[in-house]
Amino acid sequence: MKKLMQLEFRRLLRAKSFYICLAISLAMVLITGVTTKVILATIESEEALSAFGYDVNPPSALSTMKGIGASSLLMVLAVFITLFVTEDYAGNTIKNIYAKGYSNDLVFFSKYLSTLVSCVFIVLATALFAFFSGLALFGEVGHTGHFFAGSIVAILFVLIAYVTIYFMVAICIRKVGGALAISLVGPVVLALILMLLDSISSKVTVSDYWLDGILTNLSEQDVSGKTLILAFTMGFNMLAGSLLIGFFVNRKKDR
Repeated sequence: MKKLMQLEFRRLLRAKSFYICLAISLAMVLITGVTTKVILATIESEEALSAFGYDVNPPSALSTMKGIGASSLLMVLAVFITLFVTEDYAGNTIKNIYAKGYSNDLVFFSKYLSTLVSCVFIVLATALFAFFSGLALFGEVGHTGHFFAGSIVAILFVLIAYVTIYFMVAICIRKVGGALAISLVGPVVLALILMLLDSISSKVTVSDYWLDGILTNLSEQDVSGKTLILAFTMGFNMLAGSLLIGFFVNRKKDR
């Protein structure tokens, strides 16, 4: 297992997709921050800000950092995971790994752990960059609000759940095109379905119970205890479910 992990991390360090996706993630944070600053400079009234979907609380370093979960980061992670996981299968180099006597299970977990570590690095680097770019753009650290520490941990946990979902799709499909289509188009279709359900139901906002809605709620300055419980519960369920599905499907796949 140790040698297999070393092989995966060497492959990661050589992967251009890792550095490109990291750069894109940082660039998107900066573009979003600059766009927000320009809009705030041209729209002064709180009513107008609310109409454009902006919180009346002034943006800050902390709000910029917390907002990465509800940004384009998910799309970047989906692309990177798909490219990284399917590379061995697309190039048929996976047979060289199996030829060394490694089992399907060892290959699965080594790929998952290397993917998880790399994605957590991207998330943390993006969060750190978001904090300092937000501080530079808006000049305010900001207020922590209710359950700040818990919400930060919850955002990371939900993002890890998303990483596991994308990994499951990639390891099951094993083809770049199909895995990308599901990982990128699937969430859009699901969001439309949830919007439809929200419009039908006047008592319950269904989208608040899915990971996207949870990330949006966690990005707010003040987070409720209910949102934290929901984040960890849904995050764990999706993480465990995706990992199990990927594990058993990978076992049945031909080498």
